[in-house]
Amino acid sequence: MTGADGRCPAVPPEVLEGEQVTLRVWAVDDSEALGDLVLDNLDRLRPWMPWAAAEPLTATERLGVVESTVADRASGVASTYGIWWTGRLVGSCGAHRRIGLGGLEIGYWLAADVTGRGLATDAVATLTTAALALDDVDHVEVHVDRANGASAEVPRRLGFELVSALPHELTAPGEVGIECIWRTDAARWRRRSAIDG
Repeated sequence: MTGADGRCPAVPPEVLEGEQVTLRVWAVDDSEALGDLVLDNLDRLRPWMPWAAAEPLTATERLGVVESTVADRASGVASTYGIWWTGRLVGSCGAHRRIGLGGLEIGYWLAADVTGRGLATDAVATLTTAALALDDVDHVEVHVDRANGASAEVPRRLGFELVSALPHELTAPGEVGIECIWRTDAARWRRRSAIDG
């Protein structure tokens, strides 16, 4: 993916510090830790993540997944991060260039045993701030199936606006087929930050 000037789009920094969590882009050395975390949380992930419905990945396949996230970052397509809390890997989030010019879509998931602490909210807030600091990004979206109420609470808490709820193709077993799109733009995010600050 290249811009009009032939260069890859800018990406957020490799490491981002939130109030509670640290986001660090996936590296090849993380493939085993990521695989273990996914295996420990398959029951939580399978209803919502199409990639989790398949058989558990082999070590070689896990390495391939991480290598593809490294390549996506190098090309500016996406930046995918491990979410670290108190020195422990607890989830993943990423900013993806798949919603058109000027936008990044953020996706995320957490390990079951750390939910309810505001970690996903902190991770998404941290990544949103970094995304909106990029020169070519003016809005950030979170897309979530209507049935995934827990995931929808994150953009709601952060002051994103629900801009649409439209039918979409089912991709995971927990979905009802209504995709809710939550959006914030730079001006809305600045207002929210000023209120919270």
